Amino acid sequence: MGPRANFECAHCTAVEFAPEATQIVVYEDLPVKSTRCPVCGWKKGFRRRFDAVNVSTTGHRVAQVLDKMMEPQINGQHAAQDQARQSARQLAEDHERAIALAPEPARPAMREALQGGPVRWLPQSQANLGMVSPIARADSRNHIFPHIKRRVVPIPT
Repeated sequence: MGPRANFECAHCTAVEFAPEATQIVVYEDLPVKSTRCPVCGWKKGFRRRFDAVNVSTTGHRVAQVLDKMMEPQINGQHAAQDQARQSARQLAEDHERAIALAPEPARPAMREALQGGPVRWLPQSQANLGMVSPIARADSRNHIFPHIKRRVVPIPT
C-alpha cells in the first residue's frame, strides 16, 4: 500500500452544502496520486490537504521536516486562493446587480464596458508569488530544495 493523504472536493462541497458554505467535504486516506474525486469524479477543485504526517513528498526522509515547515504556507496559500475566487465571484455579482439597477438606455453601454469581466489588479505570476511570504521562500530556497536535489550547499552564516 502506497502513501496516503486526505483530499477535499469543492464540487461535492457545493452540491452538499451551499457554494458559500464554510464547511468542506473531506475524503480521508486516499492514495497520494489520486487526481479525481471518488464520489463525483470531478478533477477541478479536487486537491490534497496537507493535514497528515509525511504526505508532502514520497521517498525522502526529509518529509518529516517538510510537512511541519510547509503546512502553514500551504494553508495560507489555499486560503488566499479561496478568498480570490470569492472576491471575483462577488465582483461579478455586483456588476450584474449594477447593470440590473441601471436605467434601460445605459445597460448596453455598461455591458459593453464590462465585456472583459472583472478586472485583475496583478498579473497571475505576481499574485501567486505574493501569496507566499518572503521568509517562507527563503526557507525553501536555503533548506528544502538542496535536500530534495540531494546536494547540500553550506550556507554562510
